[in-house]
Amino acid sequence: MSYGFYLDLQKFTDGGDGGNGGTGGSGGITYSYEQAEQIASERAGRAERSALTNYFQQNGMTAEQAQEAFRDFKEKQEAQKPNVSAIEKQRDDALAELTGIKNKAVLSGLGVQKEYEDFLLHEISKNVTDKKDFKACAEEYLKDKPQYTRTQSQMRMSSGSSGGSGAGSSDDVNATFNAALRKAFGR
Repeated sequence: MSYGFYLDLQKFTDGGDGGNGGTGGSGGITYSYEQAEQIASERAGRAERSALTNYFQQNGMTAEQAQEAFRDFKEKQEAQKPNVSAIEKQRDDALAELTGIKNKAVLSGLGVQKEYEDFLLHEISKNVTDKKDFKACAEEYLKDKPQYTRTQSQMRMSSGSSGGSGAGSSDDVNATFNAALRKAFGR
């Protein structure tokens, strides 16, 4: 069984656009690329089905067994195809998580108090554009609302150095307390 189709090849000849009034013997039938692709795909599917059915029958199967074997083959082939949308979702989730981690690091570097990080991530992310990254937006936001950042003395205390007020970090207090206990118990 042969299906013939003709492409209007006159459009590709030298010196013309194929619109000279004649069809050049092509019968006037034209196909778009998508239509030609669909026809080729259908023919390939039929050829595959025919070849596999013939193979199964040559190996001693009845026509019904060959059809069943072909269906099993196609089901297994479909099952082995990756779920592209699930893979894309996993990728997008991982990228979002990585972006969140990087943005939290930016906020921490700008002195944002931990209890405000999630709130600020949400608020600042609304302002991010192609031309303005998260860090620039965060700096701008925190310039207008510095109440979310640690003061200089709080940052010194958390880093372990003592501030000008004589207050030390909690590690310094613990070390002093432990030294006093050792001295009191004679160790």
